[in-house]
Amino acid sequence: MDLVPNDVLAAVLQRLAPRSLAVSRCVCRGWRAIIDARCVLPRDLLPVSLGGMFVSLALEPAPPEFFARPSSMVLAAAARLQDYVDTAEGIPHIINCCNGLLLLDGRIVNPATQHTASDDQAEWPPSPYSMPVYSSRTGTWETRHFVREGAAAGTIADVKSAKEPVYRHAVYWHETLYVHCRSDFIMRITLLPDTNKYQVIKLPAGINASVYDQLYLGKSKKGVHCALVDNDDYRLQVLFLSEFGGNIEWISKYDIDLRALVAHLSRNNCIPGPWTLLQDGNSPGVEVGENPQWDSDNDNVLDIEEEDRGEKCRFFECSISIFGFHPFKEVVFLFLSNERVVACHLKSSKIQDLGQLVVDYRGDVIDTAFVYTPCRMGDLC
Repeated sequence: MDLVPNDVLAAVLQRLAPRSLAVSRCVCRGWRAIIDARCVLPRDLLPVSLGGMFVSLALEPAPPEFFARPSSMVLAAAARLQDYVDTAEGIPHIINCCNGLLLLDGRIVNPATQHTASDDQAEWPPSPYSMPVYSSRTGTWETRHFVREGAAAGTIADVKSAKEPVYRHAVYWHETLYVHCRSDFIMRITLLPDTNKYQVIKLPAGINASVYDQLYLGKSKKGVHCALVDNDDYRLQVLFLSEFGGNIEWISKYDIDLRALVAHLSRNNCIPGPWTLLQDGNSPGVEVGENPQWDSDNDNVLDIEEEDRGEKCRFFECSISIFGFHPFKEVVFLFLSNERVVACHLKSSKIQDLGQLVVDYRGDVIDTAFVYTPCRMGDLC
């Protein structure tokens, strides 16, 4: 590199395709500095594919499972966190997942590259809000202080006395982090450089985690969404967080009746699907076909019969959990307690059957799941 002037090297690098340019950042610190300073790299370049779903168990002390097609080369390594994550502090437990990185208890992990980094513990005052922020550019953590804009969610006593939701989620979208906090509000944290501010966004009236334990905050194709399942009448509701013109409000987008789906899968639960739990990167007895990629529009579309749609259809005991949103399509992944995972297309209400998710620990239940997209660029990028 010393033999080539920086201007000449920058001119050469600028001619590379975006993905090759991104990979070139990993050559050395000098190349990374030149690319960051002089080349335009799309922020949403990676990840660009859906890898599968990490699934944590609630009762059994076991590592997370991985639910996916048995064909991807990265899955064998990604599925076994315990092989490359230090287990001195206990079995790896996934707290959240974003852009190919997993947040564990005190650690950041990139399964696609098997790199890890340590985490700091954060304190949560109402304002300012001190938070450790990990920079994939520098590879380090730094403490940043965020000042609230607008009204507070309430007093500290109100938040402490509020019931803790069964599950809380966070999502990253357009340089902004959205966190579902105790007392049922969303903290909107702007992570742009030199913009150390956050806002409080209340959930819509009547929607709270103490009533809807299946309340999921995530991102889909067009932005931040909130999905919730009413297991009394099998309804899936999806709301969109509109931020047009600086006016932040929740907009109800979808209200889908899932009763026919429950009835159908109650009678047809033994039919195998294209996805399976991976064990050491593959699953015994599963053959990979000529086209190993999952067709997220057409694979295993369920043909719901008219008898399933009838008002008098008999329901089996069943509950529905939300696994997450598809990152590039308006699709919600659902898990039925009879061990089926389905993809629900929100616009068309089309249902794709992904297959049975049967864990080895029969006495256990699934605790959390994270939709995972592999990140193959750099260490913890």
